[in-house]
Amino acid sequence: MVSFTNKNSIFSALGFNLLELVITISIFSLLIIAVGNFTTDVFKSNREMSTSLIQAQDTKRTVSGLVNELRTAAISSVGAYSLAEAQATSLTFYSNIDSDSLVERLRYFLAGTTLKRAVLKPSGNPLTYNPVNEQISDAVAYVRNADIFSYFDQNYQGTGNPLTFPVNISAVRLVQIKLEVDRYLNLPPAAFILTTKANLRNLKDNL
Repeated sequence: MVSFTNKNSIFSALGFNLLELVITISIFSLLIIAVGNFTTDVFKSNREMSTSLIQAQDTKRTVSGLVNELRTAAISSVGAYSLAEAQATSLTFYSNIDSDSLVERLRYFLAGTTLKRAVLKPSGNPLTYNPVNEQISDAVAYVRNADIFSYFDQNYQGTGNPLTFPVNISAVRLVQIKLEVDRYLNLPPAAFILTTKANLRNLKDNL
């Protein structure tokens, strides 16, 4: 005669009944999910932090280069004034950025959320700055502010308001650069904010 063993009897012998087994498996599954989510969040947070730190370093390097270029702003190779344009989101000036005798035209401008850098070397005989030859590259991405450039005249002594727009470019003696960079908008880490100033040394009066 065949006898059938009751499954509940087996679970009971092992110290479990069916309900306890289901609860145990459910709790174990929830723990696995929680640990998995925690691990994913940690890796994501570390990745975002690392990316933000790299971007902050790139922003510092770019702005440092811009400051050096502004400090050596000079009359163009065709005799144009050192500063060509002074807007809140764009700045155009002339500076010799390489080892030759030609003075390049540099243009920094905001396109969407990217600050771009355009370099134009004069060419031809007689020399001209042909816009067709302008080389444009991305300088800083994820820029969140529109008041990037502010301008000050010879009366600036460390405090005071910038020149109002439209700016009289012949009065500019110092340029302030401010960038708020935030790759992950409204998420940590907080936006990286960099503010610095550059004297136009070749136009220096009492600064």
